[in-house]
Amino acid sequence: MPLLPGNPGGEEVSYCHTAASPGSGRGDPRTYGRGMADRDGEDYPGDASLLVHGFPPIERPGSRVLVLGSMPGIASLRIRRYYAHPRNLFWTMAGFWLGFDAGSDYGTRVASVMTAGVALWDVLRSCKRKSSLDTHIEPASVVPNDLATFLSRHRQIRRICFNGVEAEMLYRRFGFHDLPAARDLELLRLPSTSPANIALDFETKRDAWRFIHPDVKLVE
Repeated sequence: MPLLPGNPGGEEVSYCHTAASPGSGRGDPRTYGRGMADRDGEDYPGDASLLVHGFPPIERPGSRVLVLGSMPGIASLRIRRYYAHPRNLFWTMAGFWLGFDAGSDYGTRVASVMTAGVALWDVLRSCKRKSSLDTHIEPASVVPNDLATFLSRHRQIRRICFNGVEAEMLYRRFGFHDLPAARDLELLRLPSTSPANIALDFETKRDAWRFIHPDVKLVE
């Protein structure tokens, strides 16, 4: 079943888009996230919190499910690709339930989720933090994305799947659940696909992520 609902100035991070290979879901996914040493991304140099900026959404007309994260991790920011850490399970889960190869190239994976009617974005446009962990986000620094305009533009979206606790908490903090375009949406908090999430086993996470498929109905 789904889970329902100090550096004051900082330094802006500027990452170049490189040809480095993103996480592809290859290998045995059951070994992912077994220890904190495999967490989603490394620390920034030193103790400073850096200002980071997220990505534009992956979207197309007719999207019916929106997957929301909090803010991309370091590995993703470096190569400007969603869920790029090799031990992040997002593409494994999406490929399993939406019927595409999680080991295919990034462009193919992106096209596959859009074809399936799924959009990807993050709640935050920018924030300061000192690692990829959500717990290192400085609350006073967060700036949200314009989800009001996004949801108004995508009236066919009927469900939002939060990739972890922090994404849902931020969504509610900014009052997006009270938007006219959001009041009738299904809001589902799914287990984080980050390798830092070691609370649940692989099979439990995979079962919960079935709700990424637009045609999978909630059990009343």
